This record gives sequence, structure tokens and C-alpha cells, in this order.
Amino acid sequence: MGSQSVSQSVSHGTGIPIGNLTSQIFANIYLNEFDRFVRHTLKPLGYLRYGDDFALFVNNEAEAQQAKVIATEWLATMLHLHIHRTNNIVLPAKAGLYFLGHTIHSDSPLSVDKTMIRKIERDVRYQNIASYRAMALPKRFAKQLPWLLAAHVNDD
Repeated sequence: MGSQSVSQSVSHGTGIPIGNLTSQIFANIYLNEFDRFVRHTLKPLGYLRYGDDFALFVNNEAEAQQAKVIATEWLATMLHLHIHRTNNIVLPAKAGLYFLGHTIHSDSPLSVDKTMIRKIERDVRYQNIASYRAMALPKRFAKQLPWLLAAHVNDD
């Protein structure tokens, strides 16, 4: 939403306030059919989606370009959604992908950005625990998160 206020966004009829559990639930409901389309039609090697952010992993650039076109057309036709052109990119796996505070490389374990951990420690509240728990992709971090949350919430 950038510098727009929530009321400006709502008055223009686009988007929903982001960052709360409601927006995640709406995204999951609305994009459920896209998830099915990706898994059963595109059949990528890997697929990640959190909210309206997603990444597809395929064998080569030609497959990536084809998947990009097909997914973009499907979203526009079936759900009337458009991917922002600056976020619609194809990268080689060796370049790594920064996705929701995590760096994903084809040849190394998932790493969590230290700034993401600091953000969680600073911003977590009882009302948004579910949001942060969902971001805890690495097993080691997922095991630590409940203790981190409990300690932080109890400090408030």
C-alpha cells in the first residue's frame, strides 16, 4: 500500500489492510484455487506462498518463463489479480532468493535473516502470534519461536 492510508486504499476499492490475521485468511481463501492450479497444472519442483507472495522453482529458465506467463495469465483471468511488474522476476537458483526474511539457495540450508529475528522480537504481540509463527520456516527457529514469543509477551 506504500504511503496510502488504509482509508485511501479502501475508498479506491483495492486491497485490504495488510499485516493482520484477517488479510492472511482472505489471501488463503482467495488463492486456494491458484495453489491447486500451480500444484496440478504447472507442477513445479517447488512452490512457496505466504499471503500474496509466492515463488515457483523449476528446472531451467525456459520453464520459468513459461510458468511465469501461464501463472500471470491464470491470475488475471480467473481471479482478476495482477502481479506487480517489479516483483515478477526470474532468477537462477544459484543467485538465491530472498523470500519473507529468509534466504533460499539451491545448495545450502535455509537461512533466517537476523533483521527478521530482531523484528519479531520487537514487534510480536499476543494478537499477532499466529502471523509470526507462520513465518518460522526453519525447524530450529520454529522450535525456538514459542519460547521467544512467551518471553516477549510476558514482558509486556
